[in-house]
Amino acid sequence: MWAAEGGPQPLELQQDLLSGLKPWCSAAEQVQQALLTYRNQAGQSQLLRVDLQQPGIQINMHTWQAVGMQPTRTAEVSFQRVKAEKIAGPNAYLERPGFWHGAAGVAACWFGATLKIAAYLHQATCQKPNPFKHMYLGEVFSQIVATRALFKAVAAEIDAAPQFSHEHLIRALRAQVEATALSVIELSGKALGAAPFCQNTDFARCVADLQVFLRQSHAAFDLQAIGELVPENESWTL
Repeated sequence: MWAAEGGPQPLELQQDLLSGLKPWCSAAEQVQQALLTYRNQAGQSQLLRVDLQQPGIQINMHTWQAVGMQPTRTAEVSFQRVKAEKIAGPNAYLERPGFWHGAAGVAACWFGATLKIAAYLHQATCQKPNPFKHMYLGEVFSQIVATRALFKAVAAEIDAAPQFSHEHLIRALRAQVEATALSVIELSGKALGAAPFCQNTDFARCVADLQVFLRQSHAAFDLQAIGELVPENESWTL
């Protein structure tokens, strides 16, 4: 599933023939069938199915220079008049409730990596305790507890009404997870110094991967969207 957009030559579809470049295509060398999006002339997102075993497709593996998430084998894929099949109607991919439910799942992946980093800080503090390590660990634990509680609350809302997207809550959840993840990385560094970033392969890889993965968040743009989506009747009491 390749839904990232942008790049110097956006995809175009003419008479079911697809041309242009699709960036950020993970596992491109291993995929036989791809679902991908493109913007039609009206600016709507249209989902396409493409058989990647047909001629007219080139995979460029040299655009991915990130240290983090290297195993994803992310590439830029070029299409030259390649047969493509439309799936559902325009904007159906983005407007279905499952799109935002899946976005919460991505946040769960961010949080899983964050918990791994926090667990390393906990272990290191237990092995060589001092007051400052305990202070940083306390701050990390407080943020973890709050974020975990928000996950449970949002999950309960989705389970109670799965026919709705719950976009405003899920966007808020993602913003909370991003803030917690970045804080845990920073606080772990303050507590432990450079050693785990330089000498522990598993820790260093997790931090590098997480910092790349987190950029699926759109930071200020997401916060603006959250503000616009807050319901007029939102209650500000407990």
